[in-house]
Amino acid sequence: MTVLVARESSYGTIGVCTVVENPSLPDNAANMLAPYVDVANFFHDHGWKFSDPVVPKIVQSPKHGTLMSLDSDVFAYQPNAHYFGPERVTALARIGEKSLRIEYFMYVMQFVPSDDEPLQRYKDGLCPSKLRVWSIK
Repeated sequence: MTVLVARESSYGTIGVCTVVENPSLPDNAANMLAPYVDVANFFHDHGWKFSDPVVPKIVQSPKHGTLMSLDSDVFAYQPNAHYFGPERVTALARIGEKSLRIEYFMYVMQFVPSDDEPLQRYKDGLCPSKLRVWSIK
């Protein structure tokens, strides 16, 4: 008897580039990962609409810090003391019956100015794309 297993339907993978601070102050927006917002931005950029809830799950934790769940779809990243440099986190966001993989490319710095987008300030190859959110093939 052959058992057929349905492949999970997926929207693919997106990359999200962000710069985070160390040390991190409480409620610092720069150190928050919000999969719902990133999914909404991705859908908006493609002219798509969705009404299903977004249920995120972390599938690859950071190597140089910790993540703390603040509510059902927001995570706070706390870098290890005295760590500065690249960091990566992977989340899987369930949207109804489909999923979207989110690869967070983060760069930990001592101070992050709040007046400009990170990619406009740091054009030296810290992120794999010139966009803040992009599709990964």
